[in-house]
Amino acid sequence: MPEWKKRRNIARTSDSRAKSKLNYPLLYLTIAFCVFGSMMVYSASAVRAYEKGVSPFHYFGLQLLWFLLAAIAGYAAYKIPLKLLPKASIAVMVVTIALLALVLVIGKDLNGARRWIDLGPFDLQPSEIAKLAFVIYLSAWLAKARPHIKDFQEMVKHHLQYDLLPFVMLMVIVCSLIILQPDLDTAVIIAITSLTVYFVSGKDNLHTIGSLFIVLASGVVGIFAALRAQYRLDRVNTYLEFLRTGKVQDIWDTGSQVWNTLIAIGSGGLWGLGFTNSRQKFSYLQDAAFTDSIFSIIGEEFGLVGSVLVILGFLFFMSFGIDIARKATDKFQALLAVGVTTWITLQAFLNIGANLAIIPFGGIPLPFLSYGGSNTIMIMIGVGLLLNISRQSKTN
Repeated sequence: MPEWKKRRNIARTSDSRAKSKLNYPLLYLTIAFCVFGSMMVYSASAVRAYEKGVSPFHYFGLQLLWFLLAAIAGYAAYKIPLKLLPKASIAVMVVTIALLALVLVIGKDLNGARRWIDLGPFDLQPSEIAKLAFVIYLSAWLAKARPHIKDFQEMVKHHLQYDLLPFVMLMVIVCSLIILQPDLDTAVIIAITSLTVYFVSGKDNLHTIGSLFIVLASGVVGIFAALRAQYRLDRVNTYLEFLRTGKVQDIWDTGSQVWNTLIAIGSGGLWGLGFTNSRQKFSYLQDAAFTDSIFSIIGEEFGLVGSVLVILGFLFFMSFGIDIARKATDKFQALLAVGVTTWITLQAFLNIGANLAIIPFGGIPLPFLSYGGSNTIMIMIGVGLLLNISRQSKTN
């Protein structure tokens, strides 16, 4: 056989092996989420679109556009050489912090919040970029080799100077800028995700003690931030009153969203009212029906069975992500997989928990399923990176 044919056959064999290493379960789960999410955005938004004088397919069409752009961004993340990310991580983090500061100055004011930069055709939400940017930066930084120090005092000094304090300072800067928007829910997601990445990056007891200290300090700061703003305090009081009495107080004001999401989920029963048959989307939940509260519409239309399937889907997503992290070829890829998996699943379960009144209601979207551009694109970039890491893993 001619030499060029041998090289072609070897190349084809290599290509087929590369293709076979694609994590198909994660890919198929993502596609299923996106298809179902598009259906639910249409069902939950059609009435609201009609009320605003636009086509019932208005938000559905926009969401399809977001998914198309997100798929392109996700594919780019899947193909990018992962060795380039650590090199670009500092620049990405600097740009992200600059955007977080800029949105406080020129951001579009919506109900007292400045979270979006108006770019004409769409609004950019820097806090969504920060979720992934911070994970990439932390993974690159914490994956660097640390010197082996035998003296305990020197080890403590080195840990404080080069690990703990720099991490705390950076997390405080990022989370503070997001809280000022104000967006405490996103700050909580970033804080817990970064803490998880920081915790799993260490190998000694000193690192574990430092991680626990940060968790306690972050909890205190989080509680203080929650109680500083009146609307957050009202949400907490509504939640505590619900836990104590089983009733939602002030259903026409602070308890309105909790009350209507619980009615929606309770109305669904076991099998639901059927696709497009939700009643709570008729002005009761307004824009939240296809954004923050879309899980309650899923519960109303598909019942307990549909709700459980969505929860199981995110549990499978988490298991796929953990498996990818476990099989990663280097520490950077492992930490990146941990960070992306933690961010997406944490955001999902915080949203679901709020819709079920397990935790106080926030304002975060449900990954893959809620309407939105910035969140959808960043989520798909995260999935693309997971598939990229899996493609290069030790075993599949």
